[in-house]
Amino acid sequence: MQKNVFNFVLASYTPEEYKKFQAISEDGNDMDPTWAEWRQTANQAKLELAMKGMKCVEKVIDTEGLLKYCLENGVRVDQAARASYAQWLHEKDLNEVSQEAIPEIEEEERSTTRTHSYTPPVDQLLTYTSLKGKGPLPEISYVEKFGLGPEHIPELIRMATDDYLASEDANDLEYYATIHAVYALTELYAEAAIEPLLAIFDKSSETNNEWMLETLVDFFAIIGPAALPSLEQFLADPSHDESAQSYAAEIIGKIAKKHPEARTECIAAVTRRLEEFEVNHPELNASLIGDLLKMKVVEAAPLIEKAYASDRVDECFYGDWNEAQYELGLKERPPREEMFPILPAPSAHTRSTLGTTNVFPYNSSKKSPASKKAKTKMIKASKKANRRKK
Repeated sequence: MQKNVFNFVLASYTPEEYKKFQAISEDGNDMDPTWAEWRQTANQAKLELAMKGMKCVEKVIDTEGLLKYCLENGVRVDQAARASYAQWLHEKDLNEVSQEAIPEIEEEERSTTRTHSYTPPVDQLLTYTSLKGKGPLPEISYVEKFGLGPEHIPELIRMATDDYLASEDANDLEYYATIHAVYALTELYAEAAIEPLLAIFDKSSETNNEWMLETLVDFFAIIGPAALPSLEQFLADPSHDESAQSYAAEIIGKIAKKHPEARTECIAAVTRRLEEFEVNHPELNASLIGDLLKMKVVEAAPLIEKAYASDRVDECFYGDWNEAQYELGLKERPPREEMFPILPAPSAHTRSTLGTTNVFPYNSSKKSPASKKAKTKMIKASKKANRRKK
């Protein structure tokens, strides 16, 4: 069994199940009246434990599992049972980590895993799980499952940015260790990782490492306002990959949505960058405009119009200036039949002498790189949406 690095396991409840716990527990009347009050009590207890130098981990328990646990062990459903059940679940998770089988990799691949390069518990991420032939990563708490804490942030950053792990020389498990490391840094709200992770955006974009790009977007969106200065500086540097900068612009819009208190700051950052539309690449201008449209920044309409008029906006992403006006509510969207008029059917003579493929001639060799990138981004967005629905 892996050594439990925590001194104390706290039974935790979801807001939805809290009343159920009060109803099934013999000491239900002694519990805090509401989940919000319990949350405040729990936070205070964690603070007091921390002041005593004790580490604490929360383990969410469920009513059905608790009842089964109490029945099997012949104990009352009370505070002691809830605490014991939480401890049992936590130790069970730790056991699963140490005993996980990894059948999908060959023995020679195992021998190449450079576990000696990382110390416990971070080294466990090198052999945790692979995404080969599977769906999305399991939704877990890396802090709880592996016993990770703030003291492991430097090594997690090193793993996330490890060139070997991101290379073709790494096996499947090693390759996905970089993703696990970023997820762990996200859970730890590691602001120290802002600059190091921003530095791997270019490489991830150039190698089309879609999973890493999306994971980085989530990291920066959760970190929030603290990342804005670095993101704005990244956007201002033309040496960065175009698609990487578009991802960075997208992040600012997500920060505004996830952290409403930073909306004004996000708008200012996007606006400052869009004011340089003449030197920005069209894809970046489109992404910046997309942020302003999603945030409904009506006052930015004159700037958006100028950007479109300069012919420096890739319209494959969010449409043209008319579409921007519709999104901002400055112009009423015309009825569908006016936007997409029904064309008259071709005559019988036309159908007989012209193949249907020739009615609307199109030279596919004229596609611009921007169009291809837009298509790629839409495919990525679709994949991401589909994965999150699973």
